[in-house]
Amino acid sequence: MFKEHLARIISRTDLSETQMSAMMSEIFDGKITDAQVGAMMAALATKGETFEELAGAARAMRKKAHRIQAASQP
Repeated sequence: MFKEHLARIISRTDLSETQMSAMMSEIFDGKITDAQVGAMMAALATKGETFEELAGAARAMRKKAHRIQAASQP
């Protein structure tokens, strides 16, 4: 799935929120090489990110985040 979505970005086609979320999830799962991540970042920088793409990336990050409890200051 990642390669197909990357090809869309390279061709300057916007991704949906769901498609970007899937890409980011694959990255966080360790399935994607550093070179592939670099290609995605370069392609996004060239094309320009949309709100939907940013929202999809944020959604994937929130799913992978771990909630921590911080001690309150006296």
